[in-house]
Amino acid sequence: MNDGLVQQGDGVSRYPVIMYIRGHALVFGGGEVGMRKASSLSGLGVHVRLIDREDIVCEGDIEFIKADIDNDSFLGFIDDETSLVVCALDDAALNERIASYCIDRSIPVNVATSRGSGDIAFPAIIDVGKDIIAVSSLATCPQCAYALKRYIERGLPGISTFSRIAHSLYDEGLLDRGLVARMLDDKEIMANIHEGRYDKVMELLRKDAT
Repeated sequence: MNDGLVQQGDGVSRYPVIMYIRGHALVFGGGEVGMRKASSLSGLGVHVRLIDREDIVCEGDIEFIKADIDNDSFLGFIDDETSLVVCALDDAALNERIASYCIDRSIPVNVATSRGSGDIAFPAIIDVGKDIIAVSSLATCPQCAYALKRYIERGLPGISTFSRIAHSLYDEGLLDRGLVARMLDDKEIMANIHEGRYDKVMELLRKDAT
């Protein structure tokens, strides 16, 4: 039994975690993949520095830096405030060099051009307000993770409402395992959750708790 640890046959152990990024994320390469990962990070409140040789229009909390990255110049962009590095340059060898530098210094790094070179895999994220759900194929099949994400979103209508209710019940000191079971087993409550009726569900649950 692995207690959540996922192992594959390449000698590398993989364990899913949520990162707390207190500094900034550095993305080398503003192509389709780099921009997608920069936007994903920025969308969750991370300050992103995106570096590319071409002019790029960025939205959100993405700071664009125009520079030509080579085997030496990348060093000038990685500082003590760098919490995560994404290597998404067209040059796979340069991506590997940057990744090796980061790993040697315990800086989490994701490599877009290689599944096994970095130490961070980007999940497909379901943002439900105060909670996030991360779905990952452990970098072996990003399309599979995306498909599972869509399956979860479609199969769990009202998931944002459920998350909001759970947090409200916790704040009121009412949330426990018994109440969770009550919510899941009650057809009326679940029907109201699926339809996004937050106030109605809270009314029913508060009545049960009194």
